[in-house]
Amino acid sequence: MAAWIVGFFSVLGEIGSTAGVTYTTAIIISQYVLLGRGGALGGAAPLTQYEIVGIYIGVEILIGLLNTFSMKLLDTVAEVSVWFHVIGITAFVAILPAIAPTHQPASFVFTQFSPDKVFSGIGSDGFTFLLALLGSAWAMVGYDAAAHLSEETQGAAMAGPISLISTILAGAVVGFFYILALLFSVQDPSAVLAGDTAGGNGPMQITWDVFKARFGSGVGALGLFVVPLLCSLFCGNACLTTCSRVVWSFSRDGNLWISRKLRQVHPKFGTPLNAVWFSVVCQIIVGLPALYSYTAFAAITSIGVIGLYIRLAG
Repeated sequence: MAAWIVGFFSVLGEIGSTAGVTYTTAIIISQYVLLGRGGALGGAAPLTQYEIVGIYIGVEILIGLLNTFSMKLLDTVAEVSVWFHVIGITAFVAILPAIAPTHQPASFVFTQFSPDKVFSGIGSDGFTFLLALLGSAWAMVGYDAAAHLSEETQGAAMAGPISLISTILAGAVVGFFYILALLFSVQDPSAVLAGDTAGGNGPMQITWDVFKARFGSGVGALGLFVVPLLCSLFCGNACLTTCSRVVWSFSRDGNLWISRKLRQVHPKFGTPLNAVWFSVVCQIIVGLPALYSYTAFAAITSIGVIGLYIRLAG
């Protein structure tokens, strides 16, 4: 029973976290559209929730197709993703502070704590800090993907652990410097989450403000912010790969009500096709509450982080 509970939360966690990643990609795309129209201050209207959910469904279908046809395609996408993350984030971290005409002091970056109590409705700084740790945990999900793909990996006994450890270290180092580049480059702290231009996307607002302060127009930020956009898309693709393998392995042992179908491997493509599209459909369903309430969607996808860490604890 304990093993089944761990496996069940693993499936829920993968579905919820992957939905959260692909919705983040949809949000970034929607804010690209907003900024491309001149931004909120330029009179452009943000996309409706129906439009954002439509983009979300489109992203889900795209990564579903990438996970459908062959392991060779997945290997190619994964290799491109690794190099893009390394080169793209390095370029972002170097370019943004170099362009920024002014920089925040170290005291602002390392010691200032400014929770938005009106937005969150939480009066306690300590509780706000604890809840914010969920964001860090969410950013670190997926580092165990090597374990779920070990049956499809050559030399998995060595490659698996090396991949897992290197992913954790690389994610921590790259993420730390990405955050530092953003925080040191903040031009107007009050504008970061105000949604005046970028619709409430903090990193995109910071990048837009930097380009506007330097060049008089923030349009150049759209080029640089391709890096986080594609990183998010690559991440969603990798999360779906992991999610489908977790669903497949759980079904292989007969633990889901349609296990016979989900554990099948496509004879031509060599991929767990049914598990892939079962995962896509579940994630689309999870995203539908965002049509009416983003808070409801956020609560559902937060279960993803909790589910994954219940799995690790088990």
